[in-house]
Amino acid sequence: MAVVVQAMVPAEWAGVMFTTDPVTGRRDVMVIEAVRGLGEALVSGAAKGERYVIEKATLHVLEGQSLFPHRTLQQLAARMEWVQDFTPSAVRFIGVIEALGALGLILPAATGILTWLTPLAAVGLVLVMVGVVITHVRRRDYSRTLMPIVLLMLAAFVAYGRITLIS
Repeated sequence: MAVVVQAMVPAEWAGVMFTTDPVTGRRDVMVIEAVRGLGEALVSGAAKGERYVIEKATLHVLEGQSLFPHRTLQQLAARMEWVQDFTPSAVRFIGVIEALGALGLILPAATGILTWLTPLAAVGLVLVMVGVVITHVRRRDYSRTLMPIVLLMLAAFVAYGRITLIS
């Protein structure tokens, strides 16, 4: 069973990830094809995306360069006001924890390696989303609490489902 939650955002990059190379059939790599802006141009075939081939076992990038441009904290604060409430180290830590949580949800199932990490990542994301909700409520920014609450519930669902599968 799969659950897809989508919110339209002004994306800088969008793309598709394949857990097996669709061209060569290699199962030891993941392929990401990405374009700047919304992914509609890539999906419709109107644009040819940048191709990134990543080795599953080591997460080493075999083809392609960095997907994401470097952002300064001032640029982040202009788009996400909450950044002003935290130290630069805390903002980086939050970003790393969110990225690791997302990878922990996806990669173990995609690779079949260390699958016990999935429920831990889900519990970690639940805790992060609790922090996100508290931060937005404290800032009286109630309009930004719905998506973190939905992500919290989905991560809790994954954690509960994976933990009960293990038991």
